[in-house]
Amino acid sequence: MKRFLLFFFATAATLLTIKGQSDLPSGLSQYSSPTNYSYAANFSNNSIEQDSQKRVATDLFKRKFTVQFKDVKLKEVLDLLEVLSGALFVYDGKIGNINSISVDADDEELGEILKELLNPHGIGYTLINSNNIVLAPLQTLNKKTGSIIGKVTDEKGKPLICANIILMENRLGCATNYEGKFELNNLKPGEYTFKVSFVGYKPQEMKVNVVAGKIVELIIKLEPESFQIGGIQVIGTSELLPAEVNTTTKINSGEIEHYQATSLGDVLDLVPGVQKTDNPGLNKTSQVAIRGDVDDPLSAFGTKIIVDGVPQSNNANLQFYSLTGAKFGEGTIGRGTDLREIPADNIETIEVIRGLPSVKYGDFTSGVIEINTKVGSAPNRLKVKNNPNTSEANFGGGVKLSDLNAVNYNFNVARSERDIRLTGDEYTRYTGQVILTDIAWGGTLNSNYKLSGQLIKDEEEPKGDFSQTKNYNRGYKIGLNTWGIFNPSGNVSNLEYSAYINMNRINSRKSKLVQSDLRVLPNGDTVAAYLGVLENKGLEWTVGGKLDWSEVFFTGDLIHKLMFGADAEYDANTGDGIIIDTLYSYYGPDSPRKPRKFDAIPGQLLFSIFAEDKITGNFLVDYSLMFGFRYDMYSPNSFNISGLWGDGELVDSKQGTFFNPRISLMLYLSENNQIRLSAGRTSKSPPISRIYPEPDVEKWRNPADSTTYYFTQDKTVENLQGYKETQYEVSFDQKMFNTIGTTLTAYYRERTGQPVGLEIPVFFETSAGGSPQVFYVTSYSKDANIGKYFSKGLEFSIRTAKIKALNMNISVTGSYNFTKNPGSGYYYDDQPDAS
Repeated sequence: MKRFLLFFFATAATLLTIKGQSDLPSGLSQYSSPTNYSYAANFSNNSIEQDSQKRVATDLFKRKFTVQFKDVKLKEVLDLLEVLSGALFVYDGKIGNINSISVDADDEELGEILKELLNPHGIGYTLINSNNIVLAPLQTLNKKTGSIIGKVTDEKGKPLICANIILMENRLGCATNYEGKFELNNLKPGEYTFKVSFVGYKPQEMKVNVVAGKIVELIIKLEPESFQIGGIQVIGTSELLPAEVNTTTKINSGEIEHYQATSLGDVLDLVPGVQKTDNPGLNKTSQVAIRGDVDDPLSAFGTKIIVDGVPQSNNANLQFYSLTGAKFGEGTIGRGTDLREIPADNIETIEVIRGLPSVKYGDFTSGVIEINTKVGSAPNRLKVKNNPNTSEANFGGGVKLSDLNAVNYNFNVARSERDIRLTGDEYTRYTGQVILTDIAWGGTLNSNYKLSGQLIKDEEEPKGDFSQTKNYNRGYKIGLNTWGIFNPSGNVSNLEYSAYINMNRINSRKSKLVQSDLRVLPNGDTVAAYLGVLENKGLEWTVGGKLDWSEVFFTGDLIHKLMFGADAEYDANTGDGIIIDTLYSYYGPDSPRKPRKFDAIPGQLLFSIFAEDKITGNFLVDYSLMFGFRYDMYSPNSFNISGLWGDGELVDSKQGTFFNPRISLMLYLSENNQIRLSAGRTSKSPPISRIYPEPDVEKWRNPADSTTYYFTQDKTVENLQGYKETQYEVSFDQKMFNTIGTTLTAYYRERTGQPVGLEIPVFFETSAGGSPQVFYVTSYSKDANIGKYFSKGLEFSIRTAKIKALNMNISVTGSYNFTKNPGSGYYYDDQPDAS
């Protein structure tokens, strides 16, 4: 309440002064209370204008106030000064509780008032950013820090938003805000190599001398290094040494345009160490595995794809009866995401992380593909492509609503023919999205809100087909998500967040002509053949979010970037599920197979916490050390307090709890070469389709009495565990003549505990004829965590800076990969070879 009263009177004083009422003294007249203090504040027109802007230190400390206090706590004075000046004071409780504070300042500068208040008590102050003032004992402030602030613009003076700023000596950096401004605070005094870069512009590098207690202000203009072709920005890059420890490949929209890609799968040929199903066009499913074998279901399933902060999770996929085979490609159940569903024309950047990434990435074993689609204002652009098999049209653009808001939109339709001689045998994809970008709270909060939708029609109903084939994979997706970053204190710390909800409508149909013995149906009809139909219908839900906080600070000569956070994802299925007409059964007239509702299959909760510290320092050579961990819980169900002293896991989870440490080290041997090392572990939850697979049904005729039996095998494994992968990697990067960059990487990966089908025999025992007999009926497969997988290889890349004579860059990549999938377990043979 006291803060509210202070704010009310100070605001009244400001408004009355602006109105120029002559019957009031300068500022505000006396205000009395039991604590016996009074105050006044003087405002000039000039200072009011400055108050509406983001002030630098000199403006803040030179503002004048009239303040009177007697015998109060220091905290009460600081509270009032916060209201009047707009500054934020940071101090501990002991300083705030200093008693018997008296001050009588008449039209004095804020800096002088603070000295009068603090010096008698051995307290000093320093500015951390534009308006945060830290109070601490004077001996603590002897080791003062400096700051660099400034603005980055293009050649016409237009602010460049999210330009990259980095100090090469300590790898500390930030990004510019919506005004093109930046701040680097808490810098130890000394000379720094200051580098600024922005996509499509020539980077600038300069030496900056930071002095204790001083602010260095820079105004930087960047020259363009890109040009437009039909509304697409074509960009040249000259980064010859990787800036991050993990091995990554980045692809921008210009490269995608050059590749004339229709979907994400088309452009992954640019990445070494990536295997994908090579299906040009859209007529077959396309999946990808990083540093693995795409024919191995779990390598494809373990590749994580993220689009605008939303994981394209395949955990809940229960499309048991989608169209598969030579014409349609591999099914996606228990495998990777179908790359055809991600149009390429609206992608801004693709980052493929082949090595160990930051611990903020989880629930994967085979690498990460992170995709950012286009946001913000952009010219409207219509693009049409056509070839004998595939046609595509894409319309997109963006409108600037204000200086702080913009809407981007994109609509895409693509169609692929399987056989140009047939009609009714096509794959069609309709995709659309709208993104609102909003900058709020003075540029500290940058948010995006996205609404997306997609309709897929994968048809097999050729006209004139005598067998009346009518099969399809149809469905639609609707997604709503938001993501952004909150930067409350001058780029020293920030909060990143994302939240999403996706609904996928599953609608698949398979049919075939079933031959049977002549029989009479309940309605009196007789049939010898009929069309058996099998349908798969339901809703697949994915709901989740992520929150992570990072902060930069230093201890001695070491720079720390500390990050910690949590993420959660819930996957579930609802709806009719597997629909079987028991009268005209797809499996035959006597099959006991029954429908199965998805509502009866439990969902799966994935919850994780993570923490990481990135340390930059010098020991013989400059280095960057990153270490952290993830604690992944797949379907957590109870807390185990005994886990604190090593008796089991701290959290018991149905599908397993995994502690995943990761560590990476980059050694800057010189400005021309560096070594990168990493080791760590990742884990992946099992797909719901393996936990709750469709039951097997076996028809068997007893040879003893010719009786027909049906055996239904429940293959559910409710406690099936996730699996983990350990990875080691070493890379050497070399730059030559500031023109050529080379990288050689060697890696080894070992996956253990993966689910593998274990054969279980089925026997039938009878006492017909007076003597017991045992017959082998059949066998079925049930998953167990006994699988192993090994992968090792080499990757290399050679890239050049921009060759001015040719106006181009050259990049050559290659890789060698060896995989091994040793088997384990047992099987039953009812007729073994005696030899």
